[in-house]
Order: sequence, then C-alpha cells, then structure tokens
Amino acid sequence: MTSVKKSSGSTNRLATEKFIERVKKNPCLYDNEVKRKSSPKDIDFIWKQIADDSGLLIGQAKRKWSYLVETYKASTRNDPTKKCYFKRELNFLIAFVQEISADEIQETGRVIKTELPHNDPDSWSEISTSRNKPRSSLDDHLPSTSSAYQPVRGPQRYSSTSVPIDINDEMMHFFISMCCTAKTLPRDLQIQIKSKISELINGAELTAMQRDIQ
Repeated sequence: MTSVKKSSGSTNRLATEKFIERVKKNPCLYDNEVKRKSSPKDIDFIWKQIADDSGLLIGQAKRKWSYLVETYKASTRNDPTKKCYFKRELNFLIAFVQEISADEIQETGRVIKTELPHNDPDSWSEISTSRNKPRSSLDDHLPSTSSAYQPVRGPQRYSSTSVPIDINDEMMHFFISMCCTAKTLPRDLQIQIKSKISELINGAELTAMQRDIQ
C-alpha cells in the first residue's frame, strides 16, 4: 500500500515537472518584456498546446501555473504558510518573479468561469491519452522568442465523464435539492450562490493539487 502511494506521488511530481518545463520554454508566459512583444493570439495558442499536452483545460493549466508561481513567490519571501515543492525547477523565475503581477494570477479565475460546465474534480492530474489527430507545427504559430517542445504524456486522470451518472446517488440528490431551492430565489441571489459554489470547488481543487505534489 505504501509503495503504491509513493509511486503515485512520484508520477504526480514528474507530471508537474514536465508541465513546468513546457512553460519554461515559452518566456512570453512569464517574462513581461517578451509578453509585450507577443500577440495575445500567440500566447493563447501556446497555452492551448501546453494544456493539451498536459491533459488539462486551458483554465486548469493557467490555474496550475498560477498556484506554482504563488508558492514560489512565497518561498522567496520565506513565507511559512506556503511550501514550494518545486523551487529548484522554478528558480528560472527569480529574475521575473517581481514582475508577475497579482492581476495575472487572478486572471485564471475569469478563465475558469468559462469552463465550469466541463470542469471535473481531478483537474490537477494529467491524462494519458492517444492523440491521433494531426498536430499543427508550433513554429508556424509561436513568437520567435519561444521554442517548440515535444508533447509528453502524463499519468491517467479519472475524469467525471469516466464515472457513470447514478440518478440515485446521494450527492446527485443533494445538488438537485439545492438547485430547486435556489431556483425559487431572486436572480441576483442565484448568481451569488453559483459564485460561492464555484469558489468552493476551485478551493477544493487547489487543496487536491497541494496534496498531489507533496
């Protein structure tokens, strides 16, 4: 049992190290000077490629990077509340860490909202899938300051779509009941409820990621 847990932890760490390496190869994602010279379209394309190679949604990839940056920044301030498990891998950020603004970190929250209908509880793990569709060349899309990288597959992710939906499930009944109650409330309160639920789920995902990379 212990060996299985250790193996899982090693796999998760390797997946995160590969994720960091993909971002590292694209300075426009963390160097503001390079970013200003790059078009938003190029940057979006890079994030999509990184997300696809990591088995994540774009918002999930950005949020994972934001979490890693936050913990690294905290480690440079000797903040004991946030432990950085990838400080060695992230040390290339030392020259840019002060330039990475809080606005950029918080941007991921706005991206996540567009993907919530497709979100799943295990969003931080990477997926091992066969990608048979033709891939376009990164050299045709990336800014000259970025270097191409080869896709690396990560460990299996257990997505919500892999679990059959049981209408008799206790959790299903709970959310249906809560939904029926929420529908009786004014529109502005419904929006508040959805926002709070999103915050709770996002917080739980952050906690799950913290456990995975320890």
